[in-house]
Amino acid sequence: MLTLITGPDAFLVRGAIERIRGKYDLDGLNTSVYDARPNNFDELVAAVSTPGFFGSGRVVIINDLMTRSSKGSSGDDDEETTEKVSAVDWPRFFGAIQRENMAILADRGLRAVPAAVKKAMPKDAEIVEGEPPRGSDLMNWLKERATASRSRIADKDARFLAELLCPGNWTSRPNNPAYDHPPDLELFANEIEKLALAAFPGAIEQSHIVEMTMAGQADRLFSLIDAVMAADGSNAITELSSATTNGDDAGRISAQLFQQIELIAALAAAGRMDPTDAGRRLGLSNPNRMLAISKSLRKFRGEPRDLLLGALEIERQFKSGVLRQPADQIYALVNRALSLSGRTREGGT
Repeated sequence: MLTLITGPDAFLVRGAIERIRGKYDLDGLNTSVYDARPNNFDELVAAVSTPGFFGSGRVVIINDLMTRSSKGSSGDDDEETTEKVSAVDWPRFFGAIQRENMAILADRGLRAVPAAVKKAMPKDAEIVEGEPPRGSDLMNWLKERATASRSRIADKDARFLAELLCPGNWTSRPNNPAYDHPPDLELFANEIEKLALAAFPGAIEQSHIVEMTMAGQADRLFSLIDAVMAADGSNAITELSSATTNGDDAGRISAQLFQQIELIAALAAAGRMDPTDAGRRLGLSNPNRMLAISKSLRKFRGEPRDLLLGALEIERQFKSGVLRQPADQIYALVNRALSLSGRTREGGT
């Protein structure tokens, strides 16, 4: 028996693996997990061809074997775009699978099974795609997760959370796959569990999302950051005053500003790399956040590297006692960014 599981969502891929493993090997004693490498193909063939104890079936999970027959992780199953990165003898591999065994090929980096694999795989093989839900399906998924976490969330609040965590891409896939940044269900699931705990015993509401979600905290500073990057001193100070008046802690604001400056400098250093890809390489829990960072970067008239060095100096001054309060850090950061853009705070008011 054979099941092929593709991504792009890691949460769905892991869930599919666990469901299948639980069906054929509930206690996990007859399950083996392998990562495909260029030099272990014979080992993988031996694994799927070896029966379990006392003639029982085994579950053999192999990660990223299909990726070795794909040009990349785009999920394109067009035969003309498929490149043999390393030789995989698919007829030999599929022919070696014992009838009693369950072989699971899991490739979260692929959106579709490559053409070469489709041609060689048995007709009774099952394909499971880890495409995350979007639009109304995502809303239903969020409400189900909230219910499972002993809470609930209204449609309007679920939409607010979806737009916050996956701006512009949670409703539907764009026509150009290169610009598709699908919802990260693991991120959504973690946020729902956290918000359910914060809202207990009531429902998850927008106020909880804004207060508890890091993306929400950063979102409240986008207007301030945009004003700073555009060298709009008047609006920068207005937004800063509004943030402190609304109860935002000065220490948290300064921490967010430092993080934004770090991300702006990192994205500038990445050159023409896609912002979301840069976010993934940086290990951000929400890589889509870099889309907003890229907008701020385009507005900045100075050198991001100089802005980062200035932020490091301000942090040094704060730790050495030259700057006494977090609010002093914030105003110093604002002035530094404005001066690098060619306008001081006084000149922008």
